Amino acid sequence: MHQMTRELDHTFTAPIGVEVRGETWSCVEVPGSAELFGTKKSVRVDAVVDDVRCPTSG
Repeated sequence: MHQMTRELDHTFTAPIGVEVRGETWSCVEVPGSAELFGTKKSVRVDAVVDDVRCPTSG
């Protein structure tokens, strides 16, 4: 698996929680993510939400 790490400062507003196969997952849909990350696939990120660090899990 190829893993690329870079710092990114991107601000947006979106609800937390996406329904996947009948369950709500703690994730967000980032507007313009295909252009931002260069892929249409899921991307795991470490994030900061309201000054609280939210590292990638899994």
